[in-house]
This record gives sequence, C-alpha cells and structure tokens, in this order.
Amino acid sequence: MKFNREHVFDYAVAENVGPGLVRVTARNPSAMTFHGTGTYVLGADHGAILDPGPRMDEHFNALTTLLSGGNPSHILVTHRHQDHAGLASTLSQAIGVPVAACGGGDVVVDEGLGSETPARDYHPDIGLFDGDVIEGRDFRLEVVYTPGHTSDHVCFVDPDHRRVFCGDHIMAWSTSVIVPPDGHVGHYLDSLERLLAYPDHVFWPTHGPPIREPVRWIGELIEHRHWRERQLLDELSAGPATADKLLQRIYGDIDPRLARAARASLMAGIAWAMDRNLVERDDDHEPPAYRLS
Repeated sequence: MKFNREHVFDYAVAENVGPGLVRVTARNPSAMTFHGTGTYVLGADHGAILDPGPRMDEHFNALTTLLSGGNPSHILVTHRHQDHAGLASTLSQAIGVPVAACGGGDVVVDEGLGSETPARDYHPDIGLFDGDVIEGRDFRLEVVYTPGHTSDHVCFVDPDHRRVFCGDHIMAWSTSVIVPPDGHVGHYLDSLERLLAYPDHVFWPTHGPPIREPVRWIGELIEHRHWRERQLLDELSAGPATADKLLQRIYGDIDPRLARAARASLMAGIAWAMDRNLVERDDDHEPPAYRLS
C-alpha cells in the first residue's frame, strides 16, 4: 500500500516518506511530543514496526489496518517511554510478533512528566545489544546503543538507505529531556559523538521532521548542553543556591507545560557536574543547596 498526506484513517495520518518506509503519526501532540509520535513501518511487506507508540485505540487501529496488508515480523522499540512503547505489548499480542528492545529494569521517575515516563506492562521479548543486526524482507537494521535520554535507548541504522532512526536521542525541533537517574547527560553526549559516524545519513526522529544535516545539528545539541553547564557554574560562582533558585535564574519564565521537564534537565546537569567534582551538595543549607566544589 502506498500512502500520502491525504490518506487519513479517521484517527491517524500515514505517509509514504521514503523507499520501503511508511510513517504513521499518532494524534498525541503536546509540548513534549511535538505533532505526535511517529511510528515507522519498514520493508516491502511492512515487516518491521519501529516505536509502536502510545496506548491509544485509534493509533492501534491505524497500525493494524496498515499491517493487515503486510507480513510483520519485528516490533522494535528505541526506549521504554510510554509514547514510544506504550502500545508494544498490545500490538505484539494482536499480530503475533515479538517485541525487541534493549533490556533494563523498572525505573521510578516523576509521573508528572507524562510521556517521559516508562510504559506500563512493557516487557520486551527479545533483548537487543549494541552491534546486533535485524533483517527481514527488504530491510536491514543495525543496533547502536545510545544511552543518555534513557539508560535503555538505542538507535537503528539502515545502511542500505543511509537512514538513522534516532528515537528521542535526537529531535529536529527540540533538545531531548534527560531525567535522572535513568537519564545521564554524560552518556547522552557520548552517544551524540557516536552518531557523528553517520554524516551522510538522514536522521528520522520519532517526533518531528527528518534531519538532513546531522553533523551540524549534533554539534548544536552538544554546544547547548555545554552552554547550560556554563550557566549553572556561573550562577553558583556567586554562592550556594537551591534547585528552585537555579531553575528560576537559568530558565526564567518558562512555559508552565515545560516546568517539570526543565527541572529534570537542571537536576541532570547538576548530577553530571557532581560526577566530575565541579559541584557538590550543601546539606548544611536549608533547604539543601548546591555549590562549587
């Protein structure tokens, strides 16, 4: 089946966006998901479903309608967050295809972060590891382990079509939210450096448009994190400060919808600075504060 922007299932839009590549966008737009979660379906027989998306009946119906004309063999997940993996188990049971993803234990995070929380009842059937190769009719994907946004994040490289499916590790419209302790700024930066190995590939994030100049964009993402750290260290150079005070000074009048995400990113930056003995926690301060080491 060939789709274009005019093909609407009454609940989702399916687009033919490249050779052997269909994108079905869930209707879950938000400040965290941009226009919605994009589920990618690869191969001549729709063999691989990448990031099945949120647990929404309408998105499930869209995918099963599309897949009824194919022969799916793989459900692949970039990471455990509910807007990517929420539908994985339900879709797996419906079409009889196992879920493959990087393993990892349960993670407790702030439920107020919505889409940036782990999917419930999500238990991959097949564990993926760095360097694994996944093959089916008319598709071949290589697994690249890219922790940072989450500890279980992976990207999938399509070497035949020079494509990288980068989940939430790289997005074209925003920097990724990093929520400690599962997320880690240092690991995120290391993973960005790894992806510089694909300068002539088009990067397809799960949210937002494709990235056709990945080297330039990755460089900007790296610089953004270093800029945030410089802000943190500059603020602490004036003396100890609480997380609330740092959030106010660094992020200013942020959109209330992004306040929790901003705080999570701030705490991730503090944790990374503490890992390198640049910052330490001041427990003598009430409430606890942070200061330069």
